[in-house]
Amino acid sequence: MKNLYSFIGSFYVESGSVLIGDPYINGVTVALEHIPSDNEISISVPNVKTGMYYAHHVIDRIDGALVSLLVSHKDTIIGDLERRESALIGNITASLGNSVVLVDKNSLFDTNNCYYAFNEKAYYGCDRLLKVIPDMDYPEEMRSELLALTNQTLCDGLPAVAGEKIIEVIGACPIWEGFWNFGKDSSLWSVEILEELASSYRNACCIKGGVASLSGVEKPSIYTFSNDSGLVDAFVISLCPE
Repeated sequence: MKNLYSFIGSFYVESGSVLIGDPYINGVTVALEHIPSDNEISISVPNVKTGMYYAHHVIDRIDGALVSLLVSHKDTIIGDLERRESALIGNITASLGNSVVLVDKNSLFDTNNCYYAFNEKAYYGCDRLLKVIPDMDYPEEMRSELLALTNQTLCDGLPAVAGEKIIEVIGACPIWEGFWNFGKDSSLWSVEILEELASSYRNACCIKGGVASLSGVEKPSIYTFSNDSGLVDAFVISLCPE
């Protein structure tokens, strides 16, 4: 009996290379929480066919469980994948975020595409803050308080300031849109994906250049399909025990 396919959405791969991993993992969070390398395992996939991709959940027809995440190029016929040979390229870790993300490397940690410019649950790198505080559109007194907060955070041996601490300083002032540009210098990208997954009835969401999904296994297996030209044009990520 064939599985069911539930459409999640579409996204565009521009670079020809994607990364698959746990969206919880980013440089700021790893440094703050001293996350072991065993929890940071991701897979980089080169030689990916560029263009539009469609993401589906593969669902067990009997019990409705999520079996896997299927990501395929728009020119790929899903039915044909059953007759094509797949390659197991490895396993990632997904135990911290209980989720997986597949994203174009050009869009990895790209906070410019986050829905909100700032999140109280995110962390913002101290080194980046020290560079941009003088440019923030806040009164001088607030900028001085932010500078003092950042320096105190560094003195405490921490590499990043909690968003909730920043809000305590700027209060009801409009959020400075420069926070959108922090990229890998904040955990905003990760936080926004995890929050969207937590509230998604699909248990998944499309993001700029990729897709994220909840996972029921700690070490999902990653399979790829390649076309006659040798380019990867489809992925299957296991979401339940195999």
